[in-house]
Amino acid sequence: MAFTAQAVGSYLEEIDMSSELNQLLDGAIATSKQWAEKGWPMTFGRYEVNSVIEARALADTVNTRIEANAYWEDVAEVGEETAEHGEVAKKALAEGNAMKAKQHIFSAFFEERKINDAAPTWGPVFAAVDK
Repeated sequence: MAFTAQAVGSYLEEIDMSSELNQLLDGAIATSKQWAEKGWPMTFGRYEVNSVIEARALADTVNTRIEANAYWEDVAEVGEETAEHGEVAKKALAEGNAMKAKQHIFSAFFEERKINDAAPTWGPVFAAVDK
């Protein structure tokens, strides 16, 4: 069987894409796991509570404490769920199952949009496979 330059080039592009996608997945997985700890600007009542750490540190007398903690705990849970989808996607890619990988990347993207419509973590990963 002879290899054409086009076939070799296509194969090399696939390898580069797979490597690039794995890097994107690694970054998104790590970032997702840190959403709640790193946080972002959020206000609960008259209190700015920008992470799960800040929410846990609120005094018991703060009336928005329960709401802030519930929000940031939800963010932590969604972060873990999206990271898990990312891990499954990586495994699927390694096994050559691109469809399964894409489905889990979409699931992570969809989950992130529940807490951040712009999906800055999983949006770029989804865009890379949605071609």
